[in-house]
Amino acid sequence: MLDREIKEQKRRHKIISKFKKSKFDYSKFVKNYYLENKKAYISVRCNDYYDIISDFSIKGSEWIDQEFADFVTEQAYYIPLHYDIVLEICGKFTEEEKARIKKTIKSYFGVKLANAEIEINNNRKRRLLLLLFGILTSIFIYLAYRFIDDSILLLETIFILFWFFLESYLDDRFITYNDLESDKLDAAQLANMTIVFDENEK
Repeated sequence: MLDREIKEQKRRHKIISKFKKSKFDYSKFVKNYYLENKKAYISVRCNDYYDIISDFSIKGSEWIDQEFADFVTEQAYYIPLHYDIVLEICGKFTEEEKARIKKTIKSYFGVKLANAEIEINNNRKRRLLLLLFGILTSIFIYLAYRFIDDSILLLETIFILFWFFLESYLDDRFITYNDLESDKLDAAQLANMTIVFDENEK
């Protein structure tokens, strides 16, 4: 009974070790599923115009169907930024519908890019304010040490403010800013993708 338990534990340990060492060949995955002629393809099968354009849209003010947008965004997530994306829409559409679809998709991801740029600019302004307040707080600390010897509570308050501004600045500069830059690059890749139609795909 004890030998069986020892063997079972060894077997489990061997399997766990194997799983820990296993690696996913990301470059092979991308090459097999996306790349063709040095371009990354996202293929989408659409049975109807309203699979792409929201059926709540008004003619002339079309907006993209959110499920379609989410699908494209999720597929693009796995494509490295140095590849141009080709969105291949498989389905039959009139020339007018194709033009509207292209314009709507471009507008949607263009707005995403613009929003990302606005967020980055807001982040820069916030960082400048935090830096300014941090500098002013450090000046107050210096003056307080020099001229106010008996006010421990004031010094502690100023120190807390100083660390708050410093921590917020570092967080915005090295974490939030990097995330926003990544979002902007992803949006730019999608905003600049080529849209083609394939009517022969079933």
